Amino acid sequence: MSDKPSSFADLFEADNKGQRDKRAKPPALGERVRGEVVQIGRDSVFIELQNQGAKRVSAYMHTQDLRGEDGELTVKVGDPIEAVVVEADPKANEYRLGRTMGRPQGLDELERAFAASLPVEGKVTGVNKGGLEVEVANARAFCPISQADKGFLADPKELIGRSLEFLITEFREGGKRIVVSRRALLERQGRERADETRAKLVVGATVRGTVTAVREFGAFVDLGGVEGLLPNGELSYDRSATAAGTLNPGDSVEVQVRELKDATDKRGEKIVKITLSLKALSSDPWDDVASQAPVGR
Repeated sequence: MSDKPSSFADLFEADNKGQRDKRAKPPALGERVRGEVVQIGRDSVFIELQNQGAKRVSAYMHTQDLRGEDGELTVKVGDPIEAVVVEADPKANEYRLGRTMGRPQGLDELERAFAASLPVEGKVTGVNKGGLEVEVANARAFCPISQADKGFLADPKELIGRSLEFLITEFREGGKRIVVSRRALLERQGRERADETRAKLVVGATVRGTVTAVREFGAFVDLGGVEGLLPNGELSYDRSATAAGTLNPGDSVEVQVRELKDATDKRGEKIVKITLSLKALSSDPWDDVASQAPVGR
């Protein structure tokens, strides 16, 4: 007697069952998962995970992991979210998600953080010729001086005693050799922030930014990881106004997105050129001419 399914319906059901069984596998530590925010509490944000088969799998994240630089939550109920499983208890169906591993408790967590590319917290304990000595999970790690910050670090000794977040770039010999990078994490966070900003930008939107540089043709404004150009012609209805005479680096400005244009940079990568306007947010003085100086007066 054959054990093979006897009909197309049986084959279809067998295949579906196999797919359900695959999806029903519980999330593992270090696994990147997607879900939807279903509830926001005082200390935790609750998330229903996707693609977990018939069984509903819930997870949570600490609210502090989801706050922006201004301290406000960056998500609301119904928003999609992607994070990494940092704690798992399959028997209790409890999972904690995070964007960072935080302070690992041992080498096994360090290895999971390395595999999942999760940031970890480490304390700078010293400086040597090549870089920083970092203590993480009671283990010694090394951060090359070129990886200690995004740019030039004038005095590395200023970091001694500080707890900072790093990405683990090397984990060898069971944890006997651990290399970390702060620069890689800062650059990744910058890209993520830029992606979030670009997703929100639309022509006509009013946004706040910080002047980063002033040139003879206008000013560059950081909108949150991405820069836009504020040309002299978009500063004011006064045609003689220039960025050099009006703005300074560090100034906070409210501007309107005037144009978004697809372009290619020198490396051949696709970018979006952003043109901004201050003038668009002010009234045209010629609009008031009729009321201020009626014809015949």
